[in-house]
Amino acid sequence: MLGPRYRNDGVPRLTLNSVQRTAKSEIEEKIRLGKYRFETFPCAICSKMSFEILAEKERYGIPNSVVICRECGLIQANPRMTNATAHEFFEKESRRLWEGIEGPSNSAFERHLGKSTDIWEFIHSHFCLSKKRPQLVVEVGCGIGSILGYFRDKGFRTLGIDIAGDYVSFGKSQFGLDLRVCTTEQLDLLGEKADLIIYSSTLEFCPDPITELRTAARFLSDNGLMYIGVAGIKKLRETYESDFLFLLQESLVCYFSFRTLRNAAQMAGLENIKGTEFVRSLWRKVETEAVSNLKLENDYADSMRALRSAEFWRPFYSSVPIKLGRKVFGDFTGALRRILNDKHSP
Repeated sequence: MLGPRYRNDGVPRLTLNSVQRTAKSEIEEKIRLGKYRFETFPCAICSKMSFEILAEKERYGIPNSVVICRECGLIQANPRMTNATAHEFFEKESRRLWEGIEGPSNSAFERHLGKSTDIWEFIHSHFCLSKKRPQLVVEVGCGIGSILGYFRDKGFRTLGIDIAGDYVSFGKSQFGLDLRVCTTEQLDLLGEKADLIIYSSTLEFCPDPITELRTAARFLSDNGLMYIGVAGIKKLRETYESDFLFLLQESLVCYFSFRTLRNAAQMAGLENIKGTEFVRSLWRKVETEAVSNLKLENDYADSMRALRSAEFWRPFYSSVPIKLGRKVFGDFTGALRRILNDKHSP
């Protein structure tokens, strides 16, 4: 375990509002009564059963076993929610716990616009998304549709899929987006291939990321790209106040570094074009022969080194002057990026 504060003591890492406290209590009661069930699985990438415990709870103080695989370095929840439990959690408590509100709202749409800008900048800087022909952008796990709204305003056709029906309905009615309640396996209903598929803070929730990516890749056009953005466990100092506990959530299955994500994506038949440890990455399809010759890279040692380093620096990042300085600097650089991007957008 990374330290005493990761023990299952029920204490949240975050300050919770009344909506979040109620959702937390409901989840804990279902766990206590056995209504929410958990199962132990082999590693989601290498299928081995060699784990080291990192944490017994997540950031809301809910019991949550998080381990790291010694054979490949993937950090994952194990035991994790069964499929039935995860489905009920997403339907009944997830959004209340995460966002502290009872349902979708305009403010939820606006909160994710900054992420939309970052995704656009990353993709546009490495691959020119031309508006000379209609291109289809598909987002898996679109939620309310903030990212797709941004791409639509850039001139692209967009489609989003999600299992959260209330958020899909809100995005359709309030913002006129083409959003649908379905899974990745049902993308064949499109009748055409996507030029870009986006996974933004979505792949972490998939119990089988390799199968998920392999399925999505079937619906990419020949020259299509896949964007995958996940929270990189080696960049905690820059993104999560150097606090691994801040990152943990009950329903997340996998916590990636760029190397462990590359292991999963390559096994799914994808080749990396560009990637960072934050993690932002672009991928394209490859021939099946390349997958059969793949050798996994073990990221255990580097990942543990990164987690211990983050834990060492965490007290310094939690101080008020440093947090204020980082916010001011982040706001300034974010505004500058948006100005430059609008100036050079096609």
